[in-house]
Amino acid sequence: MDLYLKLQVLRSQEFNEWFECQTETVQSLVLARLHRISVDGHFGTTNHFDGLIELKWKSGLRVYTARIGQMVIVVVGGGNKNGQNKDIQKAKKVLNKLKAPLLVVHDPFSKELVDPKRVKEAVLQALVDGDLESVRDVLIAHLRTVNKSKLATKTKLGRQTLYDLMDSEKEFNPSIKTLTLILDNIAA
Repeated sequence: MDLYLKLQVLRSQEFNEWFECQTETVQSLVLARLHRISVDGHFGTTNHFDGLIELKWKSGLRVYTARIGQMVIVVVGGGNKNGQNKDIQKAKKVLNKLKAPLLVVHDPFSKELVDPKRVKEAVLQALVDGDLESVRDVLIAHLRTVNKSKLATKTKLGRQTLYDLMDSEKEFNPSIKTLTLILDNIAA
């Protein structure tokens, strides 16, 4: 991939431990959002407080990040709305101890975002949650890993339609037919 990364995303050990315990669908949603942060600088729905940036999903999922300098984002924790206060306190502790951090570089082109089964499950879950932003995050992350010409041929959609779906400057409002064609053909 020859895309310019806007931000370097690093993952703390604590985040990785939390992440590994999540379902594949949740992992795909999180990876897609981290992809958008890395490549587009797009954080999606957030809250900012006490040095943390809380990434939010309509399902209640939360991931806690912090900015270090101009170009680095550190992912320090995760949780859900029900355990939000505890998760925030834990994320603050992780952030405070990262003086000389041992962090894992987040790959915005994670192999999980290539897996059609995981992509479909994540998109469907986001649709059930009414979370169009996550639908877009997952589709953009996946579409950046596939050959758009081949997918356009399979779906009978124009390549420009696929590129328009990936364009952060354009409104994301695909028809159900377009989404269905893409989801039916990403694995074909």
